[in-house]
Amino acid sequence: TGIEWCALNDGAGSKPQAPSRLPILRNTALSPWKQHLAPQDDQLSSRKERRRGCVSFFRELFNMVRLSLQQSDKDDFYAAIVGMEVDLDDVDVQKDTSQQHRTAKSVDLLSLLGEILCDPAADSTEKSAILEILGTIALHDPNHIRRHCLEFHEMSKKSDR
Repeated sequence: TGIEWCALNDGAGSKPQAPSRLPILRNTALSPWKQHLAPQDDQLSSRKERRRGCVSFFRELFNMVRLSLQQSDKDDFYAAIVGMEVDLDDVDVQKDTSQQHRTAKSVDLLSLLGEILCDPAADSTEKSAILEILGTIALHDPNHIRRHCLEFHEMSKKSDR
């Protein structure tokens, strides 16, 4: 194969090497795949980089679904991902008793996308990716967004009381 010939031309000997001893591609600038690990600290710049990575991931995921899946699979995907709620655990500290108790708070994808759109610190790349995601959802079935807006409106009415 081509890699074995490269190893032979590099003076590795006349015998083909075992697959575990093949040379590693050293020029990653020419490779379309590269691993990127976002920083895991709590700095604002790190959180923005992780958020941008997540938004980019979702944009690519929604594009792949739109282009690659059959209609019934698309229906299942959009219903599952738009309706999915993730429980976040917040730890509240009671000032008077110094006890901690957990309150369950749930979020969904459309709420998170809306929060990023409202964030004044979000850049145009993030906002355009979010609008692209929302556009694919709306093109597939606008009822998902309509339902979410109605639920949000009902929750806001209840919290105002």
